[in-house]
Amino acid sequence: MKINQRKREEVESKYKWDLENLYKDANELDNDIKLAKDKEKQIVEYKDKELDENTLYELVNLDLSLSRLLDKLMVYINLKVSEDQTNSSNQLLYNRVLNTIQSIVAQTSFVNNKILRLDYEKIKKFISKNEKLKEYEFMFEVMFKDKKHSLSDSEEKLLSNLSKAILLPSDAYDMLVNSDMKFGNIKDENQNMVELTDSNYSIFIKSKNRKVREKAFKKYFGEYGKYSNTIGTLYEAHLQINNTITSIRKYNSMLESDLISDNLSKDLYDNLINTVYSNISSLHRYYKIKKEMLNYDEFHIYDVNAPIVSDSDKTYSFSEAKDIILDTFNDVYSSEYTDILKRAFDERWIDVYNNVGKYSGAFSSGVYDSNPYVLINFEGKINDISALAHELGHSVNTYLSKNSNPYQYYDYPLVLAEVASLTNEIIFNVTMIEKEKDLNTKLYLINDLLRLYISNFFDSTLFAKFELDVHNMVENNNPVNGEYFSNLCLDLYKEYYGKDVVVDKQIKYRWEIYSHLYTDFYLYKYAIGISCATYCATKILSKDKKFISKYIDFLKVGSSKYPNEALLLVDIDVNKNDFILNTIEFFNKLLDELEKTYNSIK
Repeated sequence: MKINQRKREEVESKYKWDLENLYKDANELDNDIKLAKDKEKQIVEYKDKELDENTLYELVNLDLSLSRLLDKLMVYINLKVSEDQTNSSNQLLYNRVLNTIQSIVAQTSFVNNKILRLDYEKIKKFISKNEKLKEYEFMFEVMFKDKKHSLSDSEEKLLSNLSKAILLPSDAYDMLVNSDMKFGNIKDENQNMVELTDSNYSIFIKSKNRKVREKAFKKYFGEYGKYSNTIGTLYEAHLQINNTITSIRKYNSMLESDLISDNLSKDLYDNLINTVYSNISSLHRYYKIKKEMLNYDEFHIYDVNAPIVSDSDKTYSFSEAKDIILDTFNDVYSSEYTDILKRAFDERWIDVYNNVGKYSGAFSSGVYDSNPYVLINFEGKINDISALAHELGHSVNTYLSKNSNPYQYYDYPLVLAEVASLTNEIIFNVTMIEKEKDLNTKLYLINDLLRLYISNFFDSTLFAKFELDVHNMVENNNPVNGEYFSNLCLDLYKEYYGKDVVVDKQIKYRWEIYSHLYTDFYLYKYAIGISCATYCATKILSKDKKFISKYIDFLKVGSSKYPNEALLLVDIDVNKNDFILNTIEFFNKLLDELEKTYNSIK
């Protein structure tokens, strides 16, 4: 838990990110807002123009330059709010810029549709006549792949104007869980009465005191249970809205609408769920081992995060964390990679310490016209260094991608977003495990890495199954509500967690804490990400120089290839299940090492 938080201005500058790379002052930002409005007016002039090889090039250039500008503005205001959410000036700036962006997007939403009204063969002819259009060739291919799902200009504008209303269920959910829900007080391990919150629940559920874990679990999910009908209604509204839009755009399903732009098939989704479930005995084995280690007659779901050994009391300065990360990755990567890591530290890409109002998690955020940025809340534990390694994986990926592609291809698709970050996290943790001499600390680190797999691989697949089931229900006009979602969640936990875990009824409300559910079919991407990352990390750790070169090339791809084609660069075929089975094999080897280390201690 974070206590005695400093105010933002009390944190030394060297530990705060340098956003001047985006905007040095308010005048620069205002100039970009004016420039964006000017570009909007120029684009609107093309609304009734006939497109040929020259006007098409002009319009695409204008539209992309506007998009690039809006990205920069959007990232900046998000970073400003994240560094201090109590700062009213930041909030006002956020609202002003966001309203401007939404207005501009609504007025220019016709562009894609105007291009899609052309025949694709005509686009090809334009490219042959104007070589400058060649750089947009793949972009056009992706656009026209989805042509039959585009709407008329007026319909597209209507949907754009409805964007705020479409997001209301998600916005209302965020307001409810972040502002209105209160979890009451709880006694910590030292018998001090403290407030239970969304952010400190993760600390209490890992407490070495079982009564603290149980109380926190029941109070936390009990509070969510009180709002099950309300949150169920919000989620149902989200599903119904998306199902309607899916129907209007003539997709066969909501899942198809998510997969089609990435050139992925439903087989990938089904294959993940089926392969994981066919090997769910590996997860059952973990809980059986943990139950034996803790010597419990009954192993409850609030025990799954219980420490099997105490966390090391050792803490690290940020300077030490920097050295550990650079040493770890210097040992496996080329200088092309590690030079970027050094820049991240030296050029203040990282916002390090917690302060009043700062976003409580960690993330990496990138934009084409500046270096990437990382937000963490560093408290000196080994997990904080692991989290930093994770976020820097995102940042290096963004940096390599933006420096290897024109703007239209620099941003990598969500299904690949976690590969680079989780590859780093796995490399870091495996290296720490191999170096650790103290068996208790080694046991802690192995268990921590296993928990990473349970969260990203097994639990994400559980909720991928949850999402598939609820979307199918809505698409088939079957009634859904909070009770249905909760009962489905409970049934899936019983199936996935096995007979050695007492699945306490409060876990039925676990679905309610996932804001990710308001981004349809997002959670399966974590499971795909860690599966690809496991393959990459094991190859990199073997110091296979040819593979490392391939991996760097993969990080440079951005969206210049379809995700399945990009993964072929690192020898992963998503149409097969080898990379998923490889992940289960890696998990099983970690289980073997967990048992071996534990048996050496007892």
